[in-house]
Amino acid sequence: MTLTGVLWPRGDGEMAARIRDFGWAATPLGPIEGWSQGLSVAVNMILAMPGPANILWGPAHVQLYNDAYIAIARDRHPELLGRPAAEGWPEIHAAVLAPVMEAALAGRATRIADLCVTLLGPDRQPEERAFDTTWSPIPDGADGFGGALEILMEVTDRRRTQAALRESEELRRIALESGGMGAWRWDTRSGLVRADDAFQALWGVSFSDALHPASVYADLMYPEGAASLAAVTAKPIVPEQEFQDQVQVAIGPNAGRWIQWRGRAERDRPWIINGVSFDITAQHLVQQRLREGEARLHRVLDGMGEGFGLLAPDFTILEHNHEALRLDGRRRDEIVGHSQWEAYPGSEHSEIGRLLKQAMFEREPAALEHRYTWADGRAYWLDMRAYPTSDGTLAVFWRDVTDRKHVEDALRTERDRSAKILESISDAFYAVDAEWRFTYVNGEAEAWWGRDRQDLLGKVFWEEFPQAIGSESYKAHLRAAETREVVRLEAMSPILNHWVDISIYPTADGGLSVYFRDMTRKKQVDDTQAILVAELQHRTRNLLGVVRSVAQQTLRTSASLDEFRTAFNERLGALSRVQGLLSRAGDEPITMDRLIRSELDALGAADIPERVTVQGPKVRLRKGTVQTLALALHELATNARKYGALTTDSGQLRVAWRTYTDETGRRLVMDWREIGLVRQREEQSPTKRGGYGRELIERALPYALQARTSYNLGETELLCTVDLPLTEGAAPKTSAQ
Repeated sequence: MTLTGVLWPRGDGEMAARIRDFGWAATPLGPIEGWSQGLSVAVNMILAMPGPANILWGPAHVQLYNDAYIAIARDRHPELLGRPAAEGWPEIHAAVLAPVMEAALAGRATRIADLCVTLLGPDRQPEERAFDTTWSPIPDGADGFGGALEILMEVTDRRRTQAALRESEELRRIALESGGMGAWRWDTRSGLVRADDAFQALWGVSFSDALHPASVYADLMYPEGAASLAAVTAKPIVPEQEFQDQVQVAIGPNAGRWIQWRGRAERDRPWIINGVSFDITAQHLVQQRLREGEARLHRVLDGMGEGFGLLAPDFTILEHNHEALRLDGRRRDEIVGHSQWEAYPGSEHSEIGRLLKQAMFEREPAALEHRYTWADGRAYWLDMRAYPTSDGTLAVFWRDVTDRKHVEDALRTERDRSAKILESISDAFYAVDAEWRFTYVNGEAEAWWGRDRQDLLGKVFWEEFPQAIGSESYKAHLRAAETREVVRLEAMSPILNHWVDISIYPTADGGLSVYFRDMTRKKQVDDTQAILVAELQHRTRNLLGVVRSVAQQTLRTSASLDEFRTAFNERLGALSRVQGLLSRAGDEPITMDRLIRSELDALGAADIPERVTVQGPKVRLRKGTVQTLALALHELATNARKYGALTTDSGQLRVAWRTYTDETGRRLVMDWREIGLVRQREEQSPTKRGGYGRELIERALPYALQARTSYNLGETELLCTVDLPLTEGAAPKTSAQ
């Protein structure tokens, strides 16, 4: 495989090549190019490790391993690569590997000591081997955890050592419990021995007379035994001189038996030696086996891959194996026989010293991981375990776990990086495993839900949020879990009661990673935009109808084209002003005061404030009312300027309005009053001859707005009253309807 033109995984080892060439597309892991960053980093790590390590990945627990692991796999290699662990290790999968993977996919590390597995030995015969293993969860990018990385340390030799120690203790017990003792009296001058029956039984002889020559027993011994017996009489015997030796019976029914004899010369007659003999065959056998066991134990200890030391109750170092010496970088005589505190200055009050004292004094096993710096500056992470023994000593094992700590640090850094990314994004995020249990919740989701995320971890999604069951979001989650495909949708969240945009991604461990963001504001904007477009289309149709009607009415009442042009432009100006008001209606409500002043200001009423009075409460108008009412006000204001009160220097215009309520609802009444009119010729007054303005007031307003109107023109005064509904009643009609 190549990544951006580089061969991957790199390395010239056997497993690097096998991983590169393996047909991963046919496995649950899929093509190697699509592996997550977490898996890729973990593969690089195990291939660089000198000790055995392997990876189990995904729900199928697919296995990858390094070169050092081949010695463990032996006959199962290379078939283990790319296979589910249930097939590669069926004997331990259900009891060991499955629980370990369940913990790893939940983000928890596991340590297993003395894991026993039956494997083929170098002679192709089954043998039980033991391992200390550590399993670290591997992050799968931003999607939680995808697998576990295992570092193994074989401790078979250590177990055999412990078994040998137990066997030695048993042999010692047997030796102490063994019996058999005979008494004798030896006259070295006469060479005669008086022996009891027990003594004779030790040698396998039976004499009727208890007194017989010592040479009888010498003849039953091996030459070296007879020589030690002869040496007793070779020199003058000192009073109360003591003698002892161990001899073996060479011939007779008790051949092979070991006998220890012990005697003391009498004070007054030193040539007489009184003594006893013991059957020490069992003890001798025990000692022999102990010597053999100790030799074997030393070979085992020196062949171990971890350091071993034995401490006396006063913390004198009794033993250090080869691995311990290698880690120390010192000779055996520089350590063994010295005090722990002298051999390792400063250790008495360190974490290691507290561990050793705790195990020694409390007689309970103790363990510790500790970063230790040697005198030459080398630093190691050591995994130490101390076990009290029955004879009061303390057996201490330690091993270098620096590689594993580096792996754990790298995995922790990867986890922290992923967590920082998830905490920095603006989207809410959560992850669930294959059982719908929360494995991660970021701060944004915590804030949206109003739930403590630590309280949610490990709990079932649908039990914590049952109101979501049956919703579109719920169905989308199920679809993503079943199809293992990405699902996206916009839906109303029953948890938040908001519109949300949801993206659901299946993860390698069978779970889901879910991102969501609040779309309520966007939905509101979209809905408002749709309403505005519909309103614009409606207004455009209405406006075109109004313009058509205005054009027709203006043309009908105009005497010439110039008169039509002037009147039509003025009325279009009024429509333009009211459209301006309508366009700002969302920010500035259209009130009666604004509408009237807009028309009067367009005719210059602001220049004669002493003659124009506008008075009334603040009344908000319905949008459907504004356009038609504005045209009517425009006609009244235009007539006032051209033919009415504003044509003279003394005329007055008073516009007042009020509101009231009757059986039809809330209503508005406006009085338009002009005072000081000058009587005009009949043909000059469009209001007299039924012009467009009066027709608009008396016919269009009642029809379009359900208004009640009156128009009274006197000799010197005009009063126009418009009474229209402010609340929704019958739908207003427009020229376009």
